[in-house]
Amino acid sequence: AAGATGRGFYSAMIAAGTAFDLGGPVNKAAGSAALGLNGMSETFDLTARELSIVIPSIGVGFAAFLNGRFGLPDVFSQEEKTVGSTSLLLGVIGISEGAIPFILKNPRLIPVFMTGAVAGALVAITLGVKQTLPLPAVWGWPLATNVAGYLASVFIGALICALGVLYDSPKNAR
Repeated sequence: AAGATGRGFYSAMIAAGTAFDLGGPVNKAAGSAALGLNGMSETFDLTARELSIVIPSIGVGFAAFLNGRFGLPDVFSQEEKTVGSTSLLLGVIGISEGAIPFILKNPRLIPVFMTGAVAGALVAITLGVKQTLPLPAVWGWPLATNVAGYLASVFIGALICALGVLYDSPKNAR
């Protein structure tokens, strides 16, 4: 048994893999590993996996909203704001691919999304959140223990992604 330390390590790896390619083969491999670990131990659950599916897309949506507000950089075109808003809605219903247009334009966002996903997963572990059913987004949030902690984890991870998107934009480079 890996215990709490192992849960943190495995969760970080699952979160990073899930956010790496937003529905691609690395994401699917991370999902398979998460499902296998979930079935083998009471120590590990699907929290990191389910959070990491939604955090990047919700983060892009937050970035679209925060763009140019509160002293943050103004880096999005009107079209990117629209795509970002759509990404938020897709994230809320459990579709990670809404953030793909942004990593296609700026591949440097891949580690930003991975960082936000890992941070959200580790916050969830710290707050004692557990989700054992493979249901991301609004479908699964009520089934997690400590729903407030789950939502806080989504918010924190997505905010990290949003700030990374805004500050790592090529338009923001000097």
